[in-house]
Amino acid sequence: RANQLAHYLQAQGLQPDQFVGIFMDRSLEMVVALLGVLKAGAAYLPLDPKYPEDRLTYMLTDAQVQLVLTEAALIDKLPLAELPALALDRDWAEVADRPVTDPPNPATPENLTYIIYTSGSTGLPKGVAIRHRGLVNHGTGVGRVYELSPADNVLQFAALSFDVAAEEIFATWLAGATVVFRDETVLASFTALHELIEAHELSVLNLPAAYWSEWVGHLSRSEEQTLPASLRLVIAGSEKVPADKLARWQTLVGDRVRWLNGYGPTEVTITSSLYEPLGAERLPGASVPIGRPIQNLQFYMLDELLAPVPIGIPGELHIGGDGLARGYLGRPELTAEKFIPDPFSNQPGARLYKSGDLARFLPDGNIEFMGRIDFQVKVRGFRIELGEIEAALTAHAAIDEAVVQVWPDPAGNNQLVAYYVTSPGQRDPGAETLRGNLAARLPEYMVPVAFQKLDTLPMTPSGKINRRALPKVDLSSAQRKTEYVAPRTALEKKLVQSWETILATSPIGINDSFFDVGGNSLLSIRLFAEVEALTGRKIQLATLFQAPTIAQLSALLDGATADDAPVAGQSAMKSWVIPVKPSGSKIPFFHMGGATVLRNLINYVDPEQPIYGILEQDLSSDNPLYTDVPSIVDHCLAGIRSVQPQGPYMIGGLCFGGIVALELARKLRAEGEEVQLVLMIDSFAPGSITPKVSEAGTDVQRSMKVQYHLQNLRQYGPSYLWGRVRKQLWRRNWQRLQNLYVRLGRPLPEQFRDVEEANTIASDSYQARPYDGDVTLFIASEKEAWNDYAPLNGWDHYIQGELAVENVVGGHLSVYDEPHVQDLARKLNHYLEL
Repeated sequence: RANQLAHYLQAQGLQPDQFVGIFMDRSLEMVVALLGVLKAGAAYLPLDPKYPEDRLTYMLTDAQVQLVLTEAALIDKLPLAELPALALDRDWAEVADRPVTDPPNPATPENLTYIIYTSGSTGLPKGVAIRHRGLVNHGTGVGRVYELSPADNVLQFAALSFDVAAEEIFATWLAGATVVFRDETVLASFTALHELIEAHELSVLNLPAAYWSEWVGHLSRSEEQTLPASLRLVIAGSEKVPADKLARWQTLVGDRVRWLNGYGPTEVTITSSLYEPLGAERLPGASVPIGRPIQNLQFYMLDELLAPVPIGIPGELHIGGDGLARGYLGRPELTAEKFIPDPFSNQPGARLYKSGDLARFLPDGNIEFMGRIDFQVKVRGFRIELGEIEAALTAHAAIDEAVVQVWPDPAGNNQLVAYYVTSPGQRDPGAETLRGNLAARLPEYMVPVAFQKLDTLPMTPSGKINRRALPKVDLSSAQRKTEYVAPRTALEKKLVQSWETILATSPIGINDSFFDVGGNSLLSIRLFAEVEALTGRKIQLATLFQAPTIAQLSALLDGATADDAPVAGQSAMKSWVIPVKPSGSKIPFFHMGGATVLRNLINYVDPEQPIYGILEQDLSSDNPLYTDVPSIVDHCLAGIRSVQPQGPYMIGGLCFGGIVALELARKLRAEGEEVQLVLMIDSFAPGSITPKVSEAGTDVQRSMKVQYHLQNLRQYGPSYLWGRVRKQLWRRNWQRLQNLYVRLGRPLPEQFRDVEEANTIASDSYQARPYDGDVTLFIASEKEAWNDYAPLNGWDHYIQGELAVENVVGGHLSVYDEPHVQDLARKLNHYLEL
């Protein structure tokens, strides 16, 4: 199949140094895609489905991707819909008639094999272009150190967009060994990791240092400390490894499982050096050394004049040899700055990579990593340019200046903190708005955990920002938003103790959100294990999002509501009901489509107005998803009645959620219930959106899109790529929901894709019918220029009662963003009062 795909790609005109995007999750199709691209002689660009749309758009445009290989469940989430895309699981018929023989491969060792985008100090990510020479040198080099053989089964843990994935895949294949994909359960449970190791007889694990450290902690707390017999090698890397963690590992595991620490910049093709401890040797520093370079690489510690520094003296690490990338795609000046002529080599064209890492040689020849010499940091294993986050912050209209700094939390983990100064005359947007704004533009790991407003940024006498003078933030309490409430029950007391231990924060009250007091995806793994140990029940990330406080989680585990006692006649609140703002004396407003878009809105509604988000699917069970509107209506109604058994009801929703609200109203009225408000927020009747066509009938949608994007790029510059490219309306709603889940912890990509597909099937099959009640329709003022929209979004043909129409400021989703949300809230308050 890989050969057939390679022949197909060559027939499409793919040449060496041209890029094919791979927009997939782990699957056999991903394997076929990787091999097919390389066999065709082209290079691949990994595209993470969890990345924000704006970042994907930039990567696709910057790399001038010729074609995207994807899968049916993801193809509609691709930005730049005009790009050719092939869903291998759906469109294989286009490839199936190609030869199964090896195609001629025009690539040379100097041609590119892949490009990885890393954080950039200018505010835009930079593409690191990796050569075949570097990947082959790396694969054979680490394969020799790891002693890989056809008998090995190697876990593929990292996302494809992280370069370690290339090590887990290609080095394994070069040795004739077997690649085993992980699933999402491994991220939530170390028990699941052990079960995976045993089920597939895994022999080699390559893990992020942060995940490995959590695993060591789990083993320390676990009664079962014996590792599966098949496991022979563990590599930890991507960031500093604390020496005390290694000592604890050695105490628990001994020498039965070989252990290595890996180091390597993306610019030098994945792993550049490896360290293997000699028994329980005493380490010279607080962190584990990064060892010695692999084959055909040279490490130099140099001063500012490029002169070698003595052993034991820190210098900037410079790396030479066969592993160096070609450079940064389309960035010749940056390439010349970071890849310099090698003064120690007599090979023509030899170069050194200036890593920016501070390191020193130890007397035994190993190397100790000591930190960075610039503003690049590592957080949770990811290399981050602080300047990229700062540029995204200052793209907000209310932010004049911003600086991001790294501070250790109480557990010693690096956390990002943002400091900002508002523009003259602008209102402080607040931490939640800024966090949501960044979550829509940057990967989850680049969103700061805390934000602090300053009147001015501290300066040095030379006029530069004085980062050392920035006020330190107490990360143990920086995100607390609630009054402290002590635990009331035995289970709440046990959960408080667990949370305070896991989060290294005290005191934690029962109304504090796990994510607001320092929780993240890695720490949630420990939480899940603790909950299972305390109660015998397994929970998932979706459960933690629905019940993020100790009070809610305790009530859920006890099988009761979050209140001390249920309201008379009221059943337990369903898991798909999210109490965004449950307090208040007025009739609740139920918003179909969840709660994520309501985060800003609730700051402006009447304090006495309760608001609940209703998820259109049940993410907490293994039941089949609903693929028709009547089933979704029944599901949402069950959730509403778990909060409010009788009417009058006030319901609404955005886009497809508005359609669900309309059909809910129809069902409620048929059952004799009073529906006081039906609100459709920028919902479209079937057939009310059509592409613009010319008088000759030729579809001009594509050309209008290109002109539109070019015009905005010229007008706004790079900032346009952060927020103004928006695609199909229904898809953007789910993108925002995914971004929030990513920010709160590990996303559940299979669930999200399935939910998106199920809702799309339901929406596509929906047949609008006349409705004899009253409806309120909010219409977003901003529309895509390449579509035609029916007046009143087409609903005047179906609403037989009064159709009240309001225009709200903003686009389809930005009506919920600052400052547009204030207009939305003002009009919503008006209709809730009627």
